[in-house]
Amino acid sequence: MQLLRFLVRERRKIFVGTILAGIVGAVFSFIIPAKYKATSCIMPSMDMVGMSMGGGMQSASSAMSMLQFIGGVAITPQDIYADLVKNRVVIKHLIDKFRLDTVYKAKNMDVLIENVKKHIETEATSSGLVYLRYKDRSPKRAAMLCNALVDELDRLNRDIIITKGKRLRIFLGKRLKEVEDSMTLYQDSLAYLQKRYGILDLTTSLTSIIQNWQDVETNYFETKLQYEFAVKEQGPGSKVAQNLKHRLNILTREKFNLWNIAFDTIASLPALKKLPDVGAKYVRIQLMLEKYTDIYKFLTTEYEKAKIMEKQDTPTLQVIFKATVPKMRYWPQRKLIVLLFMAIFFFTYITLLVIYYSLSKSPEGKEAMDLLKRLIFKPFGRD
Repeated sequence: MQLLRFLVRERRKIFVGTILAGIVGAVFSFIIPAKYKATSCIMPSMDMVGMSMGGGMQSASSAMSMLQFIGGVAITPQDIYADLVKNRVVIKHLIDKFRLDTVYKAKNMDVLIENVKKHIETEATSSGLVYLRYKDRSPKRAAMLCNALVDELDRLNRDIIITKGKRLRIFLGKRLKEVEDSMTLYQDSLAYLQKRYGILDLTTSLTSIIQNWQDVETNYFETKLQYEFAVKEQGPGSKVAQNLKHRLNILTREKFNLWNIAFDTIASLPALKKLPDVGAKYVRIQLMLEKYTDIYKFLTTEYEKAKIMEKQDTPTLQVIFKATVPKMRYWPQRKLIVLLFMAIFFFTYITLLVIYYSLSKSPEGKEAMDLLKRLIFKPFGRD
């Protein structure tokens, strides 16, 4: 109770000191150099994302579903673009283009790159938009560099897509040649059997089994092709490669089951009982030829897509709005600084008064009290 009376008695000093601290904070906020923040907004192109991420062997939607999770964490196109904007290649090109080494002084290039990264902010929204912000003391430079970031992001992503398209074209070209050779081999074998034994008339049930096996085999080949490319691009331990490997195991079991059913059906056909080996060979060649025919069609289509991707020169993102020269500073926040100075002084002064009061009740605290007197009361004209 006595402490409260003591603080009430000193209320004038507390009030005046707090006001003076606010004035000092206001002066300080005007001394601090102002900083501005320019903002631009982009939206990734879904077609381009599908090409750059899925490798061109699937549609953009299936590529996104396949690569939606990396390391158990949901990854969206806007997340990737938000991270890509702070890529070392993007920052380095920005530094060289605008001579930022003369603006932000640094010991070496690594330090300068990290310094520039601190000026960049990104925000990826659930609606698919990406906000890019650049902070700088100059409002014009902030807007200029923010728009340059958008251009650099588009250029880098376009280079990635073109490079991946070239690698994919070479990869598919080799597979296409292998399939052509296999088709030629089975066509020659089928022609030989038909010339020697005539054309065998297959039953409806066997034709249906062949069609089912052919569908599974084609699906297996497409999945295997995607798996091989995923291993080459991301490594065998990646989430995408592991999912495709699991799919391959399932399709392998389906192929094995259908193959057994086909040969059981062959053994029961009256027309083939006299020539079981010929019938089995005929069905096997027919199966493989139809399989490679479908695969050839698939590879031809994907090969053409890869060629288009390699020559791709369209924007990889849509600019919702470009950055304009900001009129309002984002720092310093003068009201906050003034309130902070006042709060610091208020609580510090109250604490010193409480300590002074406690020492005044103790006979051993005379020296400490003299020191606190000079700190607390002398600035207000009291000894």
